[in-house]
Amino acid sequence: MADAHSLTALRPMLATAGPVPVGPGWAYEVKWDGMRVLGLVSDSGVRLVSRNGHDKSRAFPEVAGRPVGTGIPAGTVLDGELVALDDAGVPSFALLAPRFHQQNPGPDAAPVTWTVFDVLVWAEESVVDRPWTERRELLETIDYAAGTDLSAVFDDGPGLLTATAAAGLEGVVAKRRSSPYRSGRRSPDWVKAAHRSTTSAVVLGWRSSADGPDILGSLILGLPSQHGWLPIGSVGAGLVGAPGRRVADVLRPLATHDPPAGLDVAALPRGTRDANWLQPVLVVDIEHLGRTEGAQLRQPVFRGIRTDLDVADLGVSS
Repeated sequence: MADAHSLTALRPMLATAGPVPVGPGWAYEVKWDGMRVLGLVSDSGVRLVSRNGHDKSRAFPEVAGRPVGTGIPAGTVLDGELVALDDAGVPSFALLAPRFHQQNPGPDAAPVTWTVFDVLVWAEESVVDRPWTERRELLETIDYAAGTDLSAVFDDGPGLLTATAAAGLEGVVAKRRSSPYRSGRRSPDWVKAAHRSTTSAVVLGWRSSADGPDILGSLILGLPSQHGWLPIGSVGAGLVGAPGRRVADVLRPLATHDPPAGLDVAALPRGTRDANWLQPVLVVDIEHLGRTEGAQLRQPVFRGIRTDLDVADLGVSS
């Protein structure tokens, strides 16, 4: 049965990174640059829950506060992506990110659309063991209301990859047509191919800007590893102005005198060893051009805070 308690125990199925597979056994969708949520449908609206089980309904009332559509029974759990579009109609993570930690957003908040692409429960009956094709047929019976839509499916994966690159979209997700829904697992039955690299990382500390000791200049980033914290560099791009001030407000309560346990400060670049240290609990998204042989991010740019992810969601690097 799909109730409020069971919803928090469900987790989205995750894709593995790789080249786009080809063949009649695969279907292809656009990879949306947004916030992944599961939604429990009721007669009055939908309860939205993030990847780490946090209720995001109050943050996105334009979706949660109205019906998903007609032809969908109560007690259904859908999987989809909350997306904010820029003036060119392209999904913008930068527009969406400030809304992750808002409650009851004002009229100036960037509007979002919930793009649905899978179903875990239908009318309180689990459908995760059914093949993707059957779950897709259920989704296609819904007449979606404004603010929610169904992600389109394509047969030509390489062609969609080319088209999404030209349109400035994030990439493609290939889905094996026979695959079940593996809640909370990263499966080779879903393969993601992105046009640019993004990494979710933990903020270990911060350094001041040249404009003043209390102004945020850069974030020191790391990933949990088998041997403590793996430093992957620092990022300052994307933190100028309002984004940087918002991040600084979130960092203040996390301040601590000592570096995180398991961080080898001597291994950090000399210019980052005098950082303002933090409790290592805040996850952020970083766009970059790959990594060096020493695991450092190349040309990183800050994208936003990920309140929908916890440190445990990042896994452990070797």
